[in-house]
Amino acid sequence: SWSSLYDLQHLNLGSNWFNGTLPDSWSSLYSMRTLRLDNNQLSGTIPETWDSFSSPASVHLDNNKLCGQLPSFLESDTTPY
Repeated sequence: SWSSLYDLQHLNLGSNWFNGTLPDSWSSLYSMRTLRLDNNQLSGTIPETWDSFSSPASVHLDNNKLCGQLPSFLESDTTPY
């Protein structure tokens, strides 16, 4: 279960041709500092529950099929997305 990985700080799943939606359950990954999901086929919106991330240093979601509004943690000028 993702909830048991609460100390996970870096996750790189970019360029894997993953499809589907982003999981709400990842909101339990409070220590996340780097999240790379770029260059996949992910669709849907970024879950509102992801606002619980503690200001990740780096989030890469480019080159997917995501839509909707950005969560507040992605609206800072220092976070690439």
